[in-house]
Amino acid sequence: MTDLEGAILITKSFLQKNKAYQDYIIDLDNILEKDTLWYVPFKESNPTSNSILAGAYNGIIVDKNSTDYLQPGSGLSLEKWIYGFKIGLRGERYDLCIEKVNDYRATLEMLDKLELTYVKIEIEGKTEWKIPKNFKRREIKRRLDKLPCIFKNQDFTFSIDKFKQIRNERIFEYKLLRTENTDSKILGELISN
Repeated sequence: MTDLEGAILITKSFLQKNKAYQDYIIDLDNILEKDTLWYVPFKESNPTSNSILAGAYNGIIVDKNSTDYLQPGSGLSLEKWIYGFKIGLRGERYDLCIEKVNDYRATLEMLDKLELTYVKIEIEGKTEWKIPKNFKRREIKRRLDKLPCIFKNQDFTFSIDKFKQIRNERIFEYKLLRTENTDSKILGELISN
C-alpha cells in the first residue's frame, strides 16, 4: 500500500533519475488524493522565466496499491490521464484480451476505432521491413469468433475516451495485460508468415 509518504518518495526518486528535473522539488501544496491514487506535482526550486519544459505534466500519478506510476503527457487533460490510470492504461503497451462480447456490431466498430495494428516482417533483398498495418474488419471478425481473443502489443495511450465508452456502454468485457514484447521498435502484434 502506497501512502502519501511513499508516493512522495517515489516522486523524489523519479526526479533524481531524470536529468531534466534535477532542480525540481515536490509541490506539497497541490498534491491530489483520489480513492486509488495520488497525483504528486513538482516544481522548479528556483523558477526562471527562461526554462520551459513542454510535453509532460510536472507531476506523476502514483497507484496506492502498488508502486506503479505515470508521468502524464500534455496531449490530454490531467482528469483523462487519471481516469485512464484508474482503469489500467498506464502509458505502456498492452495485450487486449477480449473475454466476452455484449454487442457484436458495437464491438466491431470500436475495435476499428482503436486502430489495432500488426506487423508482418517482409524481407526485400538484405533489408528487413517491419511496417505496422491496421487489422481489417474480416481479420477482427475471425478473431472474435473464438473467445477469448487477444490483440498483442497495442498502444492505447490516446484511447482513454474509447475505453471509457466501452466500459460505460458495456460493449465488451476485456482485460489489459502488459505486453511481453521485448522489441520496443515493433508496435503491434508480430505475425509470422
